[in-house]
Amino acid sequence: RSLYYDAAKLDQEKLEYSAVKGFVNGIGDPYTVFMPPDEAKDFEQGLDGKLEGIGAELEVKDGKLVVVAPLKNSPAEKAGVKAWDLIVGIADATKEVDTGTGGMSLTDAVKIIRGKAGTKVTLLLLRDGSEEPIRTEITREALDVPSVITTFIENDTVAHVKLLKFGA
Repeated sequence: RSLYYDAAKLDQEKLEYSAVKGFVNGIGDPYTVFMPPDEAKDFEQGLDGKLEGIGAELEVKDGKLVVVAPLKNSPAEKAGVKAWDLIVGIADATKEVDTGTGGMSLTDAVKIIRGKAGTKVTLLLLRDGSEEPIRTEITREALDVPSVITTFIENDTVAHVKLLKFGA
């Protein structure tokens, strides 16, 4: 710090968070992440099931951003997003389409895709090995994601229980 040419520009908290984030990323586990307090707060809000966004479960698989599934009746489902679509580009009012989502962390992708209800986000999707991406504009909504969905089948003698999330 003392030998840096412009020490006044250095933000100690940002340096510390970046060091810890780099250390945790070095583990190589996509499910082990470091979140600074503001990101952790957003994450906690998502655990209670109330959030604003497109309503899709995402994951990083083999370094690629993948839609696991759109939530039922969500903006993503209404816009035609399908399970196992690859997200190769994301754009909203603050970020141009980035075709380099490969290697993007799940946290960074979610930070761009979530947003205030009524605002729009554009996704470039690759489906079923197609070479030409599908450009999909989605209007974000307020979502209330339940933890469990129960459906009774076979004359109400069997219950189908679907766990959507583990949370608070």
